[in-house]
Amino acid sequence: LSPIEDAVAGSNSAFNRPRSLSFCVATAFVAIAVLSVVFPTNGANGYIWGLGKFVVAAAAVSSIHSKKSPATKDTSSQSRGLGSKSFPAHNNERVLEDICTYNVEVLLDGCSQSAKIIAPAGRVVDVSITDRTSQQDKNDNCLTNNQATLTFPVTDFTEVLTFTGADATVVAAFDQWDWRCMQAVIGRPFVDSTGGSLQAMPLVPEIEKSESSMSALSWTSADTFVETKSSCTRNTTTHGRFLLGEDWTQRALGEHASVASFSAFSIALMTNQAPSDLVDDALRAGLDEVRHAKVSFDIASKLTGKEVGPGPLPPSKHEFGQDLTALALAVAREGCVDETLSAFVAALEVEHITSVLEKGVQDILYSSVDRFTLTSIRDELVTIATDESNHSALAWRTLNWVCDVDASACATVHRDVFGGRSLDTRLNQRADTPFGEKERVLRSMEGEWNKIFNAHRLIHSSLTDEPVSEYTCEESDNVKIGVDQDDQPLLTLVTDNILRRVSCS
Repeated sequence: LSPIEDAVAGSNSAFNRPRSLSFCVATAFVAIAVLSVVFPTNGANGYIWGLGKFVVAAAAVSSIHSKKSPATKDTSSQSRGLGSKSFPAHNNERVLEDICTYNVEVLLDGCSQSAKIIAPAGRVVDVSITDRTSQQDKNDNCLTNNQATLTFPVTDFTEVLTFTGADATVVAAFDQWDWRCMQAVIGRPFVDSTGGSLQAMPLVPEIEKSESSMSALSWTSADTFVETKSSCTRNTTTHGRFLLGEDWTQRALGEHASVASFSAFSIALMTNQAPSDLVDDALRAGLDEVRHAKVSFDIASKLTGKEVGPGPLPPSKHEFGQDLTALALAVAREGCVDETLSAFVAALEVEHITSVLEKGVQDILYSSVDRFTLTSIRDELVTIATDESNHSALAWRTLNWVCDVDASACATVHRDVFGGRSLDTRLNQRADTPFGEKERVLRSMEGEWNKIFNAHRLIHSSLTDEPVSEYTCEESDNVKIGVDQDDQPLLTLVTDNILRRVSCS
């Protein structure tokens, strides 16, 4: 019992405890004696008669009390119950007969934490994060307040836990490759044999530059660096520029890691006797990522007002074996999905920047950037979107080769990467951008994705029984991609580039 319940139960049981016979008799005679004094008799016979009258009255009162007491006791004992609990009054003992029920909700990071649960019942619900906003703090100009709405929708995929006796049920953390745990970056993620995604930390050199800081600055171009007085000021416009600079710093680190990713990919291809054209394009893609990283660090330095470069990559472990299934899973996740979506996002971002430049659209990020810098960013993004579409095509070509030589590995990829919720979750993550209404962005990305995926299924017709439209190859193998070329959105041009390189190679 809680202290409050204990106090209530103790006080009530004192009022309802049954009275002993000696107590009742003594009380009756005391009452008679008092009444006899208050009302004296007239004569000897009257005294006895009066005493007898009060004895009868006292007995009657005692009888009435003894008959009503049990009812009063029962009512009192029920009134002590909290919820469905009751406390019997026999032998003056307090007994908790029913079980208390608690509904406990625990919010944890499923990408890094597991949980052991002992309970009669339970379930695991994935959180949905919506209405995210970012705003400069009114009192601290260098602090950004982030807000979001968390909801916990119960769906057909909600996991219902099974408990056996008093044993704990373990809710394991998500796998490293779970789409809900992967951070979206432009480029190809660098993953080692442990399954972890690795990238360097940003390095801002000191005033007196050391050897390591000079190495970091080799990833930026001194002639493109424009210094500002402060990366965090009271000016809201400058603050928006600073936020955009932090975003580009993360992009640059992702591109930097992609260089190592393509190096590892080249070794994996050669270990599994891939055709030479795939190895050649993988090495060229690594050089593309070097350029992307340098350009991205330049942009980050311009926007933040400080020279930014990469620190060293974390130590990593790699195992290169003759395993086509492992190769196919990696290329599908990192290339067919991640780099394809990266190309889409870059193309959509170009379209958004164009609307800011030409139509005066206001947003929280790009509206704070001067026209010259913003035009430069857009031009670089066009190049990045084009290169990422080439890298996406390399991934799809690699997967097509695996499907030609190992049907089992191909089927595993379609089940584990392209099937179920994983792909939908990844599309939703990448559609959540600050430069477009999510539903519109999601619909656009889904439409372009389906074109590419259908082309892959057409090449391997055994993968589907559904009719798939055929892509028409053009004569030219090198079509230049630009902003609003031939009045077509850049997103459409990026998709066409992937289809042409996959279907017509």
